Amino acid sequence: FNRSNYRGENILNKKYLLYGYGVSNRSVERFFIKKKINYQILKSSNDTIENEDFDVIVKSPGIPFDDDFLLKHQNKLIISDLELFSIFYPHAYIIGITGTKGKSTTSTLIYHLLKESGNNVILAGNIGIPILDCVDDINERTIVVYELSAHQLQFINKSPHVGILLNVFEEHLDHF
Repeated sequence: FNRSNYRGENILNKKYLLYGYGVSNRSVERFFIKKKINYQILKSSNDTIENEDFDVIVKSPGIPFDDDFLLKHQNKLIISDLELFSIFYPHAYIIGITGTKGKSTTSTLIYHLLKESGNNVILAGNIGIPILDCVDDINERTIVVYELSAHQLQFINKSPHVGILLNVFEEHLDHF
């Protein structure tokens, strides 16, 4: 997928298409409404959109990588909700946890350890808490413990400050 036209500083002026309407993109929609950012929604490849005038696709994690619509629009920038969060909140310190098994348990343990140590910490991501729903609770001292699925990782351009890869097993082979 084309990333050559990616510019973090001017991505705010782009026209967005939210592709997929799961938990994360419903959160993106609420965030865009708050920030008064123009967008349109395509819930699935079977639906139609008002116009093809968009620059950035915010892909819902449930949309497969080889989706016909994505393949047709390879020239567009494709990002995730975590990428949007990284652009709007570059000061947030992110600990990203991924792997085939154990992400939720490890993320929750790290969250509780940091919280009990007196840190301002938020648990978000694949654990069921969209990061953009947490932005009102985040400041420059907040640590974000972020559970990352492989689907979320494919469409980010910025690494978390700390990355934890737990393990990789032969799972989801139909997708990968």
